[in-house]
Amino acid sequence: MPEPFPPTPLPALDDDGLGLLERDTVQLGRLDGITELLPDVDFFIYMYVAKEAAHSSQVEGTQATMIDAIRAESSLRAGLPDDVDDITRYIKAMNYGLDRLKSLPLIRLMRSIMSCFLGPVLQVT
Repeated sequence: MPEPFPPTPLPALDDDGLGLLERDTVQLGRLDGITELLPDVDFFIYMYVAKEAAHSSQVEGTQATMIDAIRAESSLRAGLPDDVDDITRYIKAMNYGLDRLKSLPLIRLMRSIMSCFLGPVLQVT
């Protein structure tokens, strides 16, 4: 069993820790500000997810690229590598997880995402 979160008492921050917290808070503020400038936040998130899916899949040996995955989702499948489906499944699992994030406990959400990605290999309870 993991320890309760957040820990009690909360850990004390030294000067270095406070400096890191301040830097990270500023960075989060910048990121939040940038989202106000984006014309379509959903498209931005889609492109980020597609990029992450392509990079993660390539680490595992997939030859397909982010552009291949975008072409596959727009029904332009001619000439695409066979392993482009690895990336599209990753994208579908991530989007599924983001949609369900609001309604499921974390462990059940993780099982549900894995089920979406792996299909019938896992059963969601």
